[in-house]
Amino acid sequence: MKTMSAKTVMMSLFALAGAQNTSNQSNSSSNMFWNFSEPGNWSLLQTIDAHAGPVNDVAFMSATEFASIADDNGDLLLFSHDEFIGEYKADGAYSDLHDSSAQVMAASASYVATADDVAISISSEECTPCATLDVPAVVNMWWDKSGYSLMVANESGLMVVMPSNVTDASSFAVMDYMPNPMPGAITAAVQSRVMIGDMSISAVATEMHLMVGNSTLNTSCGLRSLSFSPDGSELAGFCNETLYFFKQGEDGEWAPDSGDASQHISGLHAMAVSSKGSFMAIGGSGMLMVKDMKNDREQTIQGINTVTTLEFSMDEKTLLVGDDTGLISVMENPSHMPPKEESSTTAAPTTAAATT
Repeated sequence: MKTMSAKTVMMSLFALAGAQNTSNQSNSSSNMFWNFSEPGNWSLLQTIDAHAGPVNDVAFMSATEFASIADDNGDLLLFSHDEFIGEYKADGAYSDLHDSSAQVMAASASYVATADDVAISISSEECTPCATLDVPAVVNMWWDKSGYSLMVANESGLMVVMPSNVTDASSFAVMDYMPNPMPGAITAAVQSRVMIGDMSISAVATEMHLMVGNSTLNTSCGLRSLSFSPDGSELAGFCNETLYFFKQGEDGEWAPDSGDASQHISGLHAMAVSSKGSFMAIGGSGMLMVKDMKNDREQTIQGINTVTTLEFSMDEKTLLVGDDTGLISVMENPSHMPPKEESSTTAAPTTAAATT
């Protein structure tokens, strides 16, 4: 298998000074008010009573598999979709990965990485954990397209974690590191999917600044959950219950979006943008909103548990909603699913509801 060197991956991921874009798992009825106040296509498939504490993070491993971590005993839970019953079922539980509750995770088809306050643990079907790395204060991380290079941002810098031997999962190590180039601790980092030559544009936020492309902007707080638009020309993030939007100008410089620079949302705690930019989800204290970005239509719900984390599947068909009671609500959008190739007529999709 041909892999990129750590240096190449680091240059591609963190091109901060040169790249510019010129183009127990049972159904629960605890969420009794899962009825959107506006019409739309997202509906509740099931609610999984997964954890004893607030769900800290969820991540899809594939279109039909996901993992979760929470503030209970730090366990990593795996779930897979059962086509026969049409719902997700428990598919594994791994404990003793960390000394304390894991706060951040990232998943690929081959590996799941989790991080607590002091270390990163990398696990797979073959080994749990496969490797443990002393990397403290991780704020977010993600796997590249190969599924073998883990991109990590912690408070002090940015790094690439790779195996020195792709056939040996225990050989994961920090292969390259870039110290934080700005004052203050890093609060979030993200990489655009758009490639400019061998590089992709990236964004790094600290407590008072945002560095994106060649631009460094002052911010009033440390942005979290940064997300690029599919074409890499817009960026969204939030802090202090406010969504912030940034846009790249024709001169390549970035600035707050002149049309809609910010939006205050009381209780805002989580944000996610789907891979193709079709949907944005935001959630927080007793509220969830899913916006159809292409049709400019919103679905909102009030009176639910506090949303702690959100994640879209790569095919944009499923949305995971973790809350502060340990529940994971699985939402689906049947109308967003592509038509089947066979010519036979199929019945219209029906709304699935949580069972008691």
